[in-house]
Amino acid sequence: MRRKAVVRAVSAAVFLALASVGPGQAQETCGGVYTVRPGDSLTGIADRLYRNAGMWREIHSSNLPSIGPDRNNIRTGQRLQIACIDGLPTGLPGGKQVPKTAERTAPPRPESRPSSIAETGGTALVRILAGDGYPPFSDRMLPEDGMMSAIVDRAFAAAEMGRPHRILWVNDRAAHLDPMLASGMADVAFPWTKPACDGAGACADFLYSDPMFEMLEVLFGRKDAGLTFDSAADLGGRRLCRPDGLPLEALNGPEPGWLDKIEVTVLSPVTVQACFERLIRGEADFVVLNEFTGRKVLADMGLVGEVEVLDARPVSIESLHLVAHRANPHAAELIATFNQGLSKMRESGAFDATVDAHLASFWAGL
Repeated sequence: MRRKAVVRAVSAAVFLALASVGPGQAQETCGGVYTVRPGDSLTGIADRLYRNAGMWREIHSSNLPSIGPDRNNIRTGQRLQIACIDGLPTGLPGGKQVPKTAERTAPPRPESRPSSIAETGGTALVRILAGDGYPPFSDRMLPEDGMMSAIVDRAFAAAEMGRPHRILWVNDRAAHLDPMLASGMADVAFPWTKPACDGAGACADFLYSDPMFEMLEVLFGRKDAGLTFDSAADLGGRRLCRPDGLPLEALNGPEPGWLDKIEVTVLSPVTVQACFERLIRGEADFVVLNEFTGRKVLADMGLVGEVEVLDARPVSIESLHLVAHRANPHAAELIATFNQGLSKMRESGAFDATVDAHLASFWAGL
């Protein structure tokens, strides 16, 4: 009896769907929201929904803000956004309606992905990694999510790439280059400084865009400490704090290799705020940071009266770049496309206008 009732209910639902869309155009949903069950893994979910376990990367990249860099960091009850790819998956809540077609086929495995941007037909999303906490460059609390966010967005738009792009916000910056770019969870990341490239591993593994902006890396110290920075020797035996995920190449400064010649301790808490807290507590002698982010965080923390900027002698001058991992088959093409858009912005005046507007807002807020 129960089975007959179910059959009648299903038949009624099919009839209503057919009546609403017309003959031969039955509707079904594609994509939507999946709720994690006990014992689930991303590979298992991908195999069940896409009929291809290798599609776990697509699920991971679509849910980076909630999962983070570790793909195993999913929990029972967590709601995952599942993209509609080649008509799969169907039947999930919150999916978009699509005309029902004949038998679906599983999407190609990762190894058969197009090898050039042109081959994607303009459908593949360019996934761009950024993190909060680095004003005025990237932070969702800032206008347009920060100066670099605005430049990256407009440069890709100016290049008329033919592919949609989206910024994915993951605040574990230490994981951006590796494993996230290295394993294909995202395509490019910003803002990153470029090492000297004299055989450094970062240059062997990554491609860097043309520079977007130059900044001074400076030392911040307690006003009552009486410490100076006239030469590298002044930092011998000192404790330097630099947030985790920020490249240490900047500490090499104008005298390459000096960090290896003197005895220093480098502290790497997760946030800029944590570095300044250690400075105030006397657990660090200096914070090494770009002058913009350092000054803004100091103002926000109310520490301007207690901390001074030793900017008479910068530690280094660094440029900011978009970066892609060489293992990504689109890496060279994406960087070239971005450079093309950046050049168009400079020629049109849009680049200077963007920088001027964001810096004006930054200085007004101090």
